[in-house]
Amino acid sequence: MAGGQERILRQRIKSVQATRKITKAMELIAASQIARSQARIIANRPYRLGMRRIVVEAALGDTAAAKKLLTLPENVTTALVLVITGDRGSRAPTTPRSCARASDW
Repeated sequence: MAGGQERILRQRIKSVQATRKITKAMELIAASQIARSQARIIANRPYRLGMRRIVVEAALGDTAAAKKLLTLPENVTTALVLVITGDRGSRAPTTPRSCARASDW
């Protein structure tokens, strides 16, 4: 094998190894983010159950008002779109995308 080809192969091997290291690090970061998200979901469970209890108790207390709030109206003339976004800085493109989609409505 000529010297030039050998050098090119060594560079390619180093490049592939570096790419593997980067990919492994990205996988570890993604796994930790998933674990944190699942922990947040579990931590929010009491809040969700409490909100459900409040809605059920309110519905049982005044069934006419509950029917008005919890059923679809027969004819819809206007709609309100409320966009709630997170403040994640410049890393997350979801905020501008959500606002753009909401303005399309």
